[in-house]
Amino acid sequence: MTHLIFRDGTRCELVDRTADHITYKRDDGVHVTLPIAAARIVAVGVMTTF
Repeated sequence: MTHLIFRDGTRCELVDRTADHITYKRDDGVHVTLPIAAARIVAVGVMTTF
């Protein structure tokens, strides 16, 4: 499972990634799609767990 880590410390599950966008799932179940450039601004890291 892969999570995005945001600047405020929250984590969301990464659902899909293409060459130009990512989709992640928030804790409330809502899926959000962002362009890669926007995701680089709001996210500070990626964590993968097995």
